[in-house]
Amino acid sequence: MNPLLTLCLGAHHLHCNTPPQGTDILYKPGRCLRLNQSSCLGPDSPFYHYTVNGLDTLMQQSFVAMEALANTTGAEPYLWDTSFKFLAATRLDREGGLDALNAAYQQHLGGTYTASLQPYLWDPSFKFLAATRLDREGGLDALNAAYQQHLGGTYTASLQEVGQEMRRVAELLNQLPLDSQPEALLQRSLFAHLGQAAAATARVSGGGTGKVGAGASSTRSMDSSA
Repeated sequence: MNPLLTLCLGAHHLHCNTPPQGTDILYKPGRCLRLNQSSCLGPDSPFYHYTVNGLDTLMQQSFVAMEALANTTGAEPYLWDTSFKFLAATRLDREGGLDALNAAYQQHLGGTYTASLQPYLWDPSFKFLAATRLDREGGLDALNAAYQQHLGGTYTASLQEVGQEMRRVAELLNQLPLDSQPEALLQRSLFAHLGQAAAATARVSGGGTGKVGAGASSTRSMDSSA
């Protein structure tokens, strides 16, 4: 059962439609904090008043008892010590109180989150995003499908062009004589092309040099005649 509901049903001064808050659990429960209310300590117990005055009082006394046990020295009997008896007798009260405090804290967080989110649920921007979510998803899916189709068409066209060129090269190779060597022919053709390019470059360079020399000779003739 929910710890808050247990406290609500067991406390006569609390209404069940308003579960106890953190301050109620810590400082003013008016009853024990155990989840099983039938096992609460009675007024005849020496520790009764620690269990009905809030989790804060109970935990403070528990820390005092723990410190007393930690400082015990010698052969003192721990099991018969008052501090040990207190911790053992109020264990269920501490557990129930901490569970109830945790439940109250979780409930507070949930309420705060809901209250913070509530204004955004009615905001026009939020309504627009919620109403058009499926449209955005459908548009993006359609755009992705069109892009994939475009890529497929481009790739297919490229493959067809490559296939046609390969067939053309194969037909040209079949037209060569059987004793021909295509690699040697390609090498000779490449070297011939490179040789022609080098010769053209040399002619251009030589022609420029000749023009410059002729100009210099004319200049020297004019100087000598003068």
